[in-house]
Amino acid sequence: MTKKRTDGDGSVYQVHEKACARPLGPRGKSACKCRWRGAVITGYKRATNGRTVPVRRTVSAATENACAVKVRELRESIAAQTVPVGKSPTLEQWLNHCHSTLLPRQKKKPRESTMLKYRQCFDQYLIPTMGHLRLDAITAEDIEGVWSLLLEEGNPTLGEKRRPLSPSTIHWAHTILSRMLRLAMQKQRLTVNPAGPDSMDAPAKDDKEVQPLATEDAQKVLAAAEGKRHEARWSVALALGLRQGEALALRWSDVDLDAGTIRVRQTVYRLPGKGLVFGPPKTERSKRDMGLPDQLLASLKEHRKAYAEERLRAGDKWQDHDLLFPTRIGTPLDPRDDRAQWHALLVEAGVEPIKLHAARHTAATLMLLQGIDPRVVMDILGWSQISTASNYQHAVSEAKQAAAAKVGGALWG
Repeated sequence: MTKKRTDGDGSVYQVHEKACARPLGPRGKSACKCRWRGAVITGYKRATNGRTVPVRRTVSAATENACAVKVRELRESIAAQTVPVGKSPTLEQWLNHCHSTLLPRQKKKPRESTMLKYRQCFDQYLIPTMGHLRLDAITAEDIEGVWSLLLEEGNPTLGEKRRPLSPSTIHWAHTILSRMLRLAMQKQRLTVNPAGPDSMDAPAKDDKEVQPLATEDAQKVLAAAEGKRHEARWSVALALGLRQGEALALRWSDVDLDAGTIRVRQTVYRLPGKGLVFGPPKTERSKRDMGLPDQLLASLKEHRKAYAEERLRAGDKWQDHDLLFPTRIGTPLDPRDDRAQWHALLVEAGVEPIKLHAARHTAATLMLLQGIDPRVVMDILGWSQISTASNYQHAVSEAKQAAAAKVGGALWG
């Protein structure tokens, strides 16, 4: 029995002539002299009837074994994705070239987690739908058609398991594609970016206002956290709005308890095959200093004492990373465990389940409701754009109304 070919291996089959009697050999294998053909799926496209069909590259040979060898060579050449000289590459070749060569050589090199997200976008969305197209032949209409396909049907490589993608995911994929095509323009592989603003509008993303915790619910969470091992962890989340990775990467060297300040200089995240690693925060603006509320400062001082006692109890098992919120032996806390503690805290507090990232939204909302200038909030939270404040329309509107009331009181008493 021949070994079953796995997904992505391609297919090998015999193409019989009309006059072929299709004779069989002693083991039931074909004994005719008709040629063999091999095919490898390189992508998917939408046919004129609206159905999604695969795009194949084929090879042929006189024997089955010779054809299988050609199929393997074809797969290997596709995987190598060497950018051709003197002619336009396919989008798949260009994306792989960007990922392996151009992006790592940039002055501002993307961090590993970002590179993984690019790879995910390439493999799941861009290559299956447009990878077979020549780079200089891609049009805005091609791109719009692909976005419609993904919105209506989802990733074509998943078969029956595919689901329509959200507008935000499409917007994310478009942003990445536009950036890769902009690199092609810089390398003089393109004269116009078909995904750029001059060629087409970026797909609209989900316009959903963020949902923070209500102030009374945030107070319940802090009350439930009292006496917990990492009580200060949740004060940092709700008062300062640090991202999860930023909070879990905080070191005592980043905290000045005398001056009452804290600074963010790194984040921690998981990489496949490497576990938890430290790296720079999300953006350059994410590197920031901030003051500590008196209540949080007092909580951190108590946390420092508990940290020292825990380190003594761990003895030789302690691994010193100088972290504020480590495991019981000093190693970085797994974000999954951190999220589990958050959800357990919500249950204890009697608060409706909500993602941990909502704590960051809660901090932003509280600052805006207190009338703090959005640009100051931007600096505290490390936003890269002031327009992010528009995601908090309810809080911004209330702050504007309060400001109007103050002006009215000053003028008319």
